[in-house]
Amino acid sequence: MSTGYDAVVIGAGHNRLTRACYVAKAGLKMLVLERYHDVGGMTLTEELTLPGFRSERNAAETIFSDLGLDFGATFATGATKS
Repeated sequence: MSTGYDAVVIGAGHNRLTRACYVAKAGLKMLVLERYHDVGGMTLTEELTLPGFRSERNAAETIFSDLGLDFGATFATGATKS
């Protein structure tokens, strides 16, 4: 049974969407599947706490810390003043 696709990408984060675009640009028919209601993976920010306050959904600071990565970046957390 033919699916009609040359390749299937599971997950629609930034890197996988980029990969799918390059494969499609090369002329192959792609299917990208994502279980979350939005695409973008770790690039997403959403209103998680209060209306108007957008937060990073995936907490990159925690991920970098858990993996022992140090790029010299400083992450701001909490409320900021204008």
